[in-house]
Amino acid sequence: MGVGSQNDILWKSIPLSFDNIISLLDSHHKSRKQQGIVDRIRPKISVDVSLIGYLFVNRKNTSFDPLSAIKLISKTFADRGVDVLLDCDGNHRHHSKRAHQDRVASKDRFRLELLEYRAEVAQLINVPNVTSDIKARKDRAMGKIRSLENQCGQSLPMNLFSRMEEFARSYSGSSGSTIQIEQSMWQADPTIAKRAIDGEVDAIISGDSDFPMYVGAGGPDGLGDIMLRSPHMTKRDGLRSLEIWTGQKEVVDHVSGFLQSKVPTGTDIFNEPKYPVFDGLVRIRSRTLFAVGLGCDVLPQGIRNFGAKTAYALKEEIDWTTNLDAAEDKLVDELVKVSSKSPSKPKTFGNCNNCLSKEVLLCLSNSLIYENTHNGYITGEAPKELEQYNRLFGEAGVQFKEGPIVKSCRGCMSSNIHDFLEAEGVHTCHVCSSILCRSCISEPTIKRGTEGHQTTCLPCRMNSFVGIDEVTEEDMKLFLNDKGVNFPATVTYEEILQLYHLHKDHDGDLFFEAISDIQYPLLPSSSLHCSQLFDPNSQIKPITTDPGKCGSICEIIRSMSMSSTDVINLICLLASLTHFETREKGDALSFEHVVPKNVVKMSSESRVHSGQRICKRSVRHAVDPGTPDISSAKFVFAYYDG
Repeated sequence: MGVGSQNDILWKSIPLSFDNIISLLDSHHKSRKQQGIVDRIRPKISVDVSLIGYLFVNRKNTSFDPLSAIKLISKTFADRGVDVLLDCDGNHRHHSKRAHQDRVASKDRFRLELLEYRAEVAQLINVPNVTSDIKARKDRAMGKIRSLENQCGQSLPMNLFSRMEEFARSYSGSSGSTIQIEQSMWQADPTIAKRAIDGEVDAIISGDSDFPMYVGAGGPDGLGDIMLRSPHMTKRDGLRSLEIWTGQKEVVDHVSGFLQSKVPTGTDIFNEPKYPVFDGLVRIRSRTLFAVGLGCDVLPQGIRNFGAKTAYALKEEIDWTTNLDAAEDKLVDELVKVSSKSPSKPKTFGNCNNCLSKEVLLCLSNSLIYENTHNGYITGEAPKELEQYNRLFGEAGVQFKEGPIVKSCRGCMSSNIHDFLEAEGVHTCHVCSSILCRSCISEPTIKRGTEGHQTTCLPCRMNSFVGIDEVTEEDMKLFLNDKGVNFPATVTYEEILQLYHLHKDHDGDLFFEAISDIQYPLLPSSSLHCSQLFDPNSQIKPITTDPGKCGSICEIIRSMSMSSTDVINLICLLASLTHFETREKGDALSFEHVVPKNVVKMSSESRVHSGQRICKRSVRHAVDPGTPDISSAKFVFAYYDG
C-alpha cells in the first residue's frame, strides 16, 4: 500500500517524455561512472513487476493486461540501451505486512457479499408477479454482483513469473542490453530499495511510496531515490511518458538542472509538496517511524490524528543535527503520546486499537528495516537482536527477545493461521471461539456497541452459504458454452442466470441422454448439500454431516465411525489422486496429463461425452487465479448406495 499521504510528502514531476527519461538515465549513469561509483557499461533500472502489473489488472480503456504492459515497458527501455532487472514478489508475505492480510480478507468479504446478492437474485427471478419494488431490488442486486465480481477478479495471473521468466530469457536486443528477472524471498520492495542504495540500479519503475521511505538520501552519490511512475503508453505509440517521484530535494535539484533545457522555458518540472517528511532524514529508523505513524504496510491505518501536517511539524521541531539517537527517542515518545490520545476502543471492530507503546513502535519499525533482501539487510548490517514477531527475518548470529505480545489468528478463507500483535486488537469468533485479528473478522465496519452484534470469523460465516453457487457471470457463460447453449452477445445477467440454473440441474448426470450407456452416472454436487443428505429416499448416505476442509482430512477420518476396510479403501482412493498419465517426449499436452488418472477414468465412465468436458473445465478452473485453492476447498464424505 505504500506510505500514507504520499501526495503531500513527495515531489512529483510533470509527465516527462520517454526520450527525456532516457537522456536523464544516460547522464546519471555517466556521472556515476566518471566518479568511479559504478563500473556498469550501461544504465540499469529495476521494475517492480507486481505493482506495475496491478496497474493493468481489469483496467478499462486500455488494451494492455499485466503481462503485455510489463513486456512493453521492459522491451522499450532495453531497446534503448538500458539494462532491465524485473523484480518480483515472493510467493509468501511475512505476517507483519498487515496491508496484505487486509487485501486478502477484503476479497473474501467480497466473495461473501457476492453470495448474498446471488441468493437474493436467484430468489427474485422466480417471483411470479414482478412489482416495481422487486424489479428495483433485482436491478440493484445484479449491479452489485457485477461490481463485486470485478473487485474479486483484481488478481495478477498465477503464471506471471514463469511467463516473464520466459520473456526475459528470449529477449535479444540489438543494443546489447539485457532483461533479467529475480524473485524475492518476501516482498520485492526492500530488495528494489537495496539495489538503489548500493548503486546497482540508476532508477526504479514502481508506484510504491515505500521506496522513498526505504532509500531516503541513500545511494552511492545520495541520488538513489529516483522512482519512475505512471507509465503512459498506447499500442500504436508505445511508452510515451513517465513521471518522476522522490522524497529528496537534492534529487529534485539534480533532475531539474539536467532537464530544464529540455522543457519549455518557465516550466516547473516538479510540484512542491506541502510536507516533505522524508527529505534530509539520514537514518532509515527515522523514516520508518514516520511511516508507521502515517500508515504503511505494517500498520495500514497509521496512528489516529497523525497526518502529514502533524508529522512535518514534529520533524521540524526535533533537532536532527546533534544527536540522532536522542532525536529518534523523542520521535518515538511523541508517537506514543499521540497514539495514547486515541480512544481505548475504536469506533468499529476493524479499526486498530492504536494505543501503541514504544516497544510496539520499534517492533513495527524493525518489520520494515529488517525484511530480508537479495543481499542481506537493507542497512548492510544485521541487527543484534529481533523480536519474536520478526523471528523469520533473523539470519545467523541474530539473537531473539520476547518483544510485544504476539497472538495467532485463525485466518480467513484464503489465508492460513498467521501471527499479529496483541496491541492491534484481539477478537473472538462467537461460533468457533477462534482468535481473530481485526482483518479477519467478517464485518469490520460494524460499530462497537451495536445491539445484538457478535463477531464472526469469515470461514464460519461462509458455512452459512453452503448450497449457493459461487460462480461468476463469465463462469456461467463458459458452462453454457460447454453445454452447447447459444445466447446473444446482448444477453442480460438475469437471462444467463436462468439459463445456467436450467442446465445446471442436469449437469453431471445427463440423465436425459442415453442414460443406459453410462456405467457410473455422476450425481450433481447439490446432492451432497445438507438439504439432500437426510432425505430417506436419497441414494446418498452421509458419513460426515458438516463440510470439512481438505487441510483437516486426517482428523475427520479419525473421528468417523468407519470400518477398517472402508478407511483403507478411502485412503487408497485419495492416494490414487496423485497418479497421472505419463507424458512421453513429443506427446502433446492434454487434460489427461494434468488430471489424475482415476478422475479421468471415472469421468469417462460417467458422461456420454467421455468425460472430456468436465476434465477440461476442471483444468480451466484450476488455472484461474480467482478460483479458491485446495487449502480452502471443502468436502463431504458419503456412501453412494445405488
